[in-house]
Amino acid sequence: MEAGIKSFGIMNHPTAGQVYAYEVDGFGNAIFMDDANIPSLLAMPYYNFTSATDPLYLNTRKAVLSNANPWYMNGTAGAGVGGPHNGIGWLWPMSVVQIGWSAQTDADVSNAIATLLSSSACTGLIHESFNLNDVTTYTRPWFSWVNSLFASFILKVAAERPYLIF
Repeated sequence: MEAGIKSFGIMNHPTAGQVYAYEVDGFGNAIFMDDANIPSLLAMPYYNFTSATDPLYLNTRKAVLSNANPWYMNGTAGAGVGGPHNGIGWLWPMSVVQIGWSAQTDADVSNAIATLLSSSACTGLIHESFNLNDVTTYTRPWFSWVNSLFASFILKVAAERPYLIF
């Protein structure tokens, strides 16, 4: 799998440069985008495909978290990745967990935690998605997958950067 991705899954994006492709067709064509679901390009360090410090991953991450990705969104309630499942305007906390998971700075980790806590809209739970401008408008009041990812992210922070949460 790794050899195939290295041979066919890296593309030259017109504005982002060399990045991992989201999808290839076997005929030399590739698409760049990312969806909030896992697996995703953003989550590559989470599932141990590559290191969060790998230069190609860092360039891909930068592109995923920019307008080069049609599913990147930035609103008053947060920034991250959504997807075609819920459509434009719906930010997925799953992507915010992966932003924090792959973050290189304390500020980025802290920002991800703050966005996730805020996105719970005081319910004590992380939702499937929330309106990028209004955390009180959300889908799935209980979404166990993202709650589990959030827990694993907090355990990672506790082990690697305990001063951010204790």
